[in-house]
Amino acid sequence: MAAPAGDWFKTRAIWIGFGLLLILIGVFLPTGWYDSLPKSRGQLPDPPMSGATLVRLCFGLEGVCLVLAGMLGGFQPYLPERGCVRLPEPVPSLGNDLRHPMRFVACATAVAAVLRFHAIGSDLWLDEITTVLDYEHVSPLHVVAAYVSSNNHLLNTLLIKAMIGVAGNVEWAIRLPAVLAGIACIPAQYYLARVALARRESVLATLLLALSYHHIFFSQNARGYTGYLLWSLLGTALFLRAISKGSTRYWLCYILCMFLGIATMLYAAFVVMGHVLVFIVACAWLRHRSQPVLPLVKVAGISWAILGMLSFHLYASSLPQAYVYMNTVYRTAGDGYSLLSLEYLNELKRGISAGLGNGASFAAAVVLVVMGAGFLAFLRRHTLYCATLVAPLVVTCAFVLSLGLIILPRSLLWGLPIAYIFATATGVTVGRWLWTRLSAGPWRRLAAQTPLVLTGLLMLLSLWSLPAYYRTPKQANRQSLQWVLEHKQPGDILVMVFVAEWGARYYGPGLGLREDVDYQRVRSLPKLEDMERQNTGKTIWLLTTIDRGFRREYPELSGHIRERYDLRTTFPGTIGDGDIRVWSRVLSR
Repeated sequence: MAAPAGDWFKTRAIWIGFGLLLILIGVFLPTGWYDSLPKSRGQLPDPPMSGATLVRLCFGLEGVCLVLAGMLGGFQPYLPERGCVRLPEPVPSLGNDLRHPMRFVACATAVAAVLRFHAIGSDLWLDEITTVLDYEHVSPLHVVAAYVSSNNHLLNTLLIKAMIGVAGNVEWAIRLPAVLAGIACIPAQYYLARVALARRESVLATLLLALSYHHIFFSQNARGYTGYLLWSLLGTALFLRAISKGSTRYWLCYILCMFLGIATMLYAAFVVMGHVLVFIVACAWLRHRSQPVLPLVKVAGISWAILGMLSFHLYASSLPQAYVYMNTVYRTAGDGYSLLSLEYLNELKRGISAGLGNGASFAAAVVLVVMGAGFLAFLRRHTLYCATLVAPLVVTCAFVLSLGLIILPRSLLWGLPIAYIFATATGVTVGRWLWTRLSAGPWRRLAAQTPLVLTGLLMLLSLWSLPAYYRTPKQANRQSLQWVLEHKQPGDILVMVFVAEWGARYYGPGLGLREDVDYQRVRSLPKLEDMERQNTGKTIWLLTTIDRGFRREYPELSGHIRERYDLRTTFPGTIGDGDIRVWSRVLSR
């Protein structure tokens, strides 16, 4: 039944009126607020344009879109009752499937909570500290609108500010948002795995993530990585359901989840790009088979347009500064690695080995050789699913290579949860291959447990590595300062070299240390030599960390310390290159 003409004209008037209002806001929006925003840390060039200009442009574009929508009668996309993209049924479980899987998911989530809350109060590391000190005392507007550094993961930073306001500036409160997001990743992992796996195998993939050394590590890192994983897991699962079921509900939830993901970390934009890439290929394939795709293309296009405008509006004022930051800092070799370099591969291997113990290389070889054929069988059955999970990594690497940027291992963190899904799926296909080739009996029953055996080995490797992880802080900023204060004598000079100054800034006041009074900061050889000349007969204590970046950015200062100073002790850290070294030298008269 058609809507009355009066209602139709009223709907058009609302769209057009709201659009004109946004256009007026874009034209007359004041820009004084932008001039008061803090600038990026460091000596960076001016951005090519003002962020206020982008904000005004964003309002204008949104207004134009709404006016056009009103002239066309509003957004009324047609949704087919059944989606055009057909996903295969989940791989059936070997033997009896679980009847009440959510009980197991709840238990896995509870175990994950215990592992992530344990030792949550260990020393903060460099990036956690800079996030707190940079944004603790600024307004929420400055958090969202300015780009001081890449450590600002918007939603996580706002949650940290809220926690500090409620519970104080303490480690557990600072890390709580990341911990809660990490715990929420466990049921989200199950939701994504269920698209292609049976209930039992989906629970196994969930348990792998719950017990994962690496996921625990990032859950106790006061940054936005686990929030990014949470919203990306949910968004990817919703995307797959949306294109296969054609439901408006899934698309709306998808827009919400991926917007929250992008609001947490810009890395989530690569996940969306991966979805778009897979969707285009899938539609081309369907079109080749003479299947209708236009209705689904309209809905997907409108959904991504809405998501894109919301995300653009969120970051509009900070994008020019982020662009400058990307083209300067993200091209500095000391801050990261070249994607195709051997050094980057070694760092990836080191990070993976931390969660698998000394058998990491052997375990990787077993996975590649024994389980490779099983994964190919799963890939043939669930090609679209596998492509959707892998595409964000492909887009990330292509973006980094095309712009010649540096990369860090955590830039490919999306590979962690999907690796556990693929490992479980591979176990199923290997087990099914054995099942079909064995006669009835104990060996065949054992083949049915192949997914449990393979995932169980991975769980044991991760659990084996956890005691050492809990004993070692990410970066021993507080421990190293306490050790120096116990060993230095009155009148000795305490110096923080390079980024070691951030640990002193955060933990120093609690230990009675005042910046530029009880300790000095050094980032150049002339300044250190000047201090040495002024303090003959005294002992100088130096703290250094992030040694790779230090050597690359300040080679002369690094070489001077190594030649002239004695290494007294080293405080290990679980963060790559996060060891803190304590040096001392008695200056001759």
